[in-house]
Amino acid sequence: GAGWRVLHSLPLPGDARIHHLLIGPGGLFCVGTLAVRKQRVRIADPMVTVGRAEPFPLLRSLRSDAGRA
Repeated sequence: GAGWRVLHSLPLPGDARIHHLLIGPGGLFCVGTLAVRKQRVRIADPMVTVGRAEPFPLLRSLRSDAGRA
């Protein structure tokens, strides 16, 4: 939309990478993607659980990455 810019695959120091960064009148948004197929994804801020795997702090790391951007 008007006034928005989207940047993709932004490298950060180390091996980190921001998948998508949206910048516009509404603020700065860091968007991460997960490639999952036929698995239940549960979100309980800041934890994300995919299938039966152990929960991991995806939302915390996305917020951190947005701050580093």
